[in-house]
Amino acid sequence: MFNQTTTLKDNKINFRKWKVKDKKKFISIIKEEKAPSLITDALVYDCLEKPEIPYSADELKYLLLQIRKETIGDELEYQFECSSCLESYDYTAKISEIFKEEYSKDKLISAKDISFEMGNIRNKQYYLDTIEQCPDEETKYLADFMFHVSKINDNDAFTFDKLYDIIQDLDVNIEKEIFTQWDKIRFTVNDVHTVECPFCGNQELLQFDDLPEFFPTNWFE
Repeated sequence: MFNQTTTLKDNKINFRKWKVKDKKKFISIIKEEKAPSLITDALVYDCLEKPEIPYSADELKYLLLQIRKETIGDELEYQFECSSCLESYDYTAKISEIFKEEYSKDKLISAKDISFEMGNIRNKQYYLDTIEQCPDEETKYLADFMFHVSKINDNDAFTFDKLYDIIQDLDVNIEKEIFTQWDKIRFTVNDVHTVECPFCGNQELLQFDDLPEFFPTNWFE
């Protein structure tokens, strides 16, 4: 049943394509304006062979892209305007070429007299519930970092509240150094790709942060 395979941080993940029941569940969640985490369940976790393993938002985005690629297709259609000749042109982007995973195998973050050993998220539902309740991206970013901390100064006996207090008590320059290191090792999806204008040959780096027709229009009819 889970006969599709991808890799995430060198780990093999088995999944299946979207089925009619997944589409119906997704549409129902959209129409009834239910919690966004339910969409994640319907389109990602329900399709994984091991849905009990928790993933960060960027990891889920990457898995969503892989499932879409295998179910509907690898291509997304865009229209761009060249920054040089100002001509508009159509561009076919391939998910397999545009979106790349970036991460480091380093686990230790340290600055001055504090260190954090980073690991995997351990409590899937607590993580999802917490992220969903965050009021803005800055808060989500902090929460995601905290859920990845497995040790503080080589000590794994700490509470979530204690970790929060430790972070809040950091000197601002130490905090900046900690999160600069975190940005270098955490998993992200690189969606910046070089595109060449078919009229003048001008090449420019574009960010593919929009996903047009990611879900077919007929899903919503």
